[in-house]
Amino acid sequence: MAEFNHKLLLKLREDKGWSRRELMLKLHDIGISISESSIENWETDVSTPDIEKIVPLAKLFGTTAEALIK
Repeated sequence: MAEFNHKLLLKLREDKGWSRRELMLKLHDIGISISESSIENWETDVSTPDIEKIVPLAKLFGTTAEALIK
């Protein structure tokens, strides 16, 4: 079964030099309503983003949805 790659999300965000707040604001700019705490939960494997958020996340980081799902 496929799982969300939380470690890759964290690495991609850190490589961009973005805080969780900056990522939240970038997602808001493209119509994805999300909180900083949700991003933290994704990165620490507490929760997984809804499938409709994975493609926009991938595009934001210049990667594929497949890369975010291991």
